[in-house]
Amino acid sequence: MTTALSPLASIVRTLPAFLIAAAGLACSPCAFAQVSPTAFTYQGEAREAGQPANGLYDFRFGVYRDETGGSPVRELVCVDNVNVVNGRFTVVLDFGDLGQEASYLELIARVDQGLDCSDDLGFATLLPRQPITAAPRAAVAGSAANASAFQGLPPSFFTNASNLSSGTLPVSRLSATVVRTDASNTFTGVNTFSGVTQFTNASSTFVGNGAGLSGLWRLGGNSGTNPATDFFGSTDDTPISFRSNNRRVGLLQSVEGVLPAPTLTAFRSANVLLGSATNSVGFGVRGATVIGGGADRYTEGSPVASTNRVTADLGIVAGGLGNQASSFAAAVVGGEAGLASGTYSAVVGGGSGRASGLGAATVGGCRRWRPVDSRLLARGHRTRQPVRVRPSVAAIRTSRRDRRHSLRAGG
Repeated sequence: MTTALSPLASIVRTLPAFLIAAAGLACSPCAFAQVSPTAFTYQGEAREAGQPANGLYDFRFGVYRDETGGSPVRELVCVDNVNVVNGRFTVVLDFGDLGQEASYLELIARVDQGLDCSDDLGFATLLPRQPITAAPRAAVAGSAANASAFQGLPPSFFTNASNLSSGTLPVSRLSATVVRTDASNTFTGVNTFSGVTQFTNASSTFVGNGAGLSGLWRLGGNSGTNPATDFFGSTDDTPISFRSNNRRVGLLQSVEGVLPAPTLTAFRSANVLLGSATNSVGFGVRGATVIGGGADRYTEGSPVASTNRVTADLGIVAGGLGNQASSFAAAVVGGEAGLASGTYSAVVGGGSGRASGLGAATVGGCRRWRPVDSRLLARGHRTRQPVRVRPSVAAIRTSRRDRRHSLRAGG
């Protein structure tokens, strides 16, 4: 073998196919690759005059980002007195972490002349540069058993999923039993949802009779309920509304108030509003009751005339049309257009009946009858004195047996 530089450059060539990770070799020189996690083994082939070369050679290796030109991105690695046997040689190289950018390996060689490898005399650059493929950059083997070579972390770190705080796992790697947010899921067995669960799709359907559900009222009714703890209603002062054909037919509300002087006692009661959706209880009224009746558009052009209303505390209107109890504890029972405006007053039946005095009462009749005076056995509030009333709808007849006056309500 000649020691001239130019012949050496023409007879030595590298084999990029042998760029492999240190862990992948099964030869004795590979043991050196375990010195550093970034080291790798390079195998080359040298020929002289077409024959495999033999003897000692000095090699320098440089790493570049470009296939030609540029400057080395790492310090040159110099390997002295490499023994070439039958044209083959093996060296261990370590340039540190080369990152993910493309890298090319440049080889500079000379026949050993007894000089130190750091001496530039006699070296010649061999072209072209060889690409460094992914294998030398596999600083960590695919097995978690060697994971200690990665940032000094133990293998157990990489086998514990809770340590993986970020990243994306492909859907194809998921088991068919894993719940997915972008696909339909079927739950079998017993499933418990302990957190807040929201069903925001209006098309959601629930199949079954709810026999296994608790804490709710089923359409078919519940059994084994406790009236002290189980109820239908609300736990605040929000009214409970009942509808039929999407129209209100009932409204219930718990209320608190104070009785008038001289009592001035606080009380709790409820507003009960039933019947037509036009029926009403006045604002701030407590303990009012409207039991049915009322009709919207009953009188053409004047729907208010057919509304049953209570506008004073503890008043009541029981059925009929256009009736109103407008004073404390006043009552109108049935009939039409009745008005009880006196405290504790009452209008019972008939049409357009009025009771405006304290404890006054008007009973029955019809608006087409002629009102007549009659002394009824009606008593005033907290007094036993007779009260003279003028019923708007009352008629008087005489009994043939006792010749006394009697009252016939309703005509």
